[in-house]
Formats: sequence, structure tokens, C-alpha cells
Amino acid sequence: MSERPDDTELTRRIDESMTRIARMAAEGKPPRMSIPVNSERDDDVFICDTFRQVKDALHRAAQDAAVIAKLREWAATMARGRYTGYGLPILPPRNLSRWLAEAERTVEREASERPEAP
Repeated sequence: MSERPDDTELTRRIDESMTRIARMAAEGKPPRMSIPVNSERDDDVFICDTFRQVKDALHRAAQDAAVIAKLREWAATMARGRYTGYGLPILPPRNLSRWLAEAERTVEREASERPEAP
């Protein structure tokens, strides 16, 4: 799949994958496969694509969490008045919590616009 699914679509795909796996186990049959490949019908491709999308989503979430943690660390340093960018003392911003919330929204927006990893 070339496009990145939203959370609702990813949840639907996970549920569908679990249903397909349960069906295969209950029937004692291997996954449905065809030539040429049909990514929506073929169990093996559908399930593997879903796992790949979940893996990518977890990776993006970890990257976003790391960026937000760095922003929080920087904001806390600024609030203590200890940040000295370029050797000059800088006063903490007045509305630090509002600035941090805006920074988090920016990170989330940029993450949603980031192309899917190959």
C-alpha cells in the first residue's frame, strides 16, 4: 500500500487481519493467495501490509514523542532561565505553556504530512 491510513482505517485493517487469521485457524486452511496478487483478497498480502503499516505508525509515534520530549526539556530549561543560546541570557517566554502546546500541534501536523517510509 502506498498511502498511509488514518487511525480508523488502520484499526479496521487490524480487526480484519485478526478475523482472517481466526478464520484460517478455525477452518484449518492456509491463507488465500492468488496470482496475480490481489492485496485486498489475498490474506497473506493483506495481513503483512497491515503489520507493515502498524510498524510504520509506531515508528512515527516514537519519533514524534522524542521531538516533543526535547521541546519539553527545552521549555523547562527556558522556564528556569538557564538557556543561554549563543552565550547570551534569554528570558523565558511569557506564555510558555501556550507556546509548547502550539509546538506540539506543529509536530503532530508535520508528522501527519510526512510521507510514508519505504
